[in-house]
Amino acid sequence: MKPYDADPDDVAARAIALLENLQRAELPPLEEAKALLALHELDPKAWSTLAIAERIGRTQRYVQQRLALTRLDDRVQAALATGQIRLEAARVLAAAEPAEQRKLLNTMIGNEYYQDPARIRSMLTSNSVDAALAIFPLDAYDGNRLETDD
Repeated sequence: MKPYDADPDDVAARAIALLENLQRAELPPLEEAKALLALHELDPKAWSTLAIAERIGRTQRYVQQRLALTRLDDRVQAALATGQIRLEAARVLAAAEPAEQRKLLNTMIGNEYYQDPARIRSMLTSNSVDAALAIFPLDAYDGNRLETDD
């Protein structure tokens, strides 16, 4: 979603409309996330996660968790919107790369066992290695993951 580019009065009106929608109704989590993102993108400095949280009566962490849902792969968003996966599972998946999200989604749909947040975290980190065990200088590590030995 690109930042809203309009005159200040239009931006203020859009912010008011978004806030009213966020405060008046129990929106589904993904719709709420998209509304929060739209508000943030109006003016990221004015509408920080803390400012939004204070204005809608939620915690900053709540706003951050909702915003993370907007980073979900489209298929995962659709599964959340249709109730094929639970919100708690989607929140954990938001930390993964889209390819990993899609891979786990196929395992999760229709299987409550694999929708447990702790189990999802475990599946996401099962191939991780503790950095203390690295056989290279840690200052050379750029943060990217190596998926194969090729």
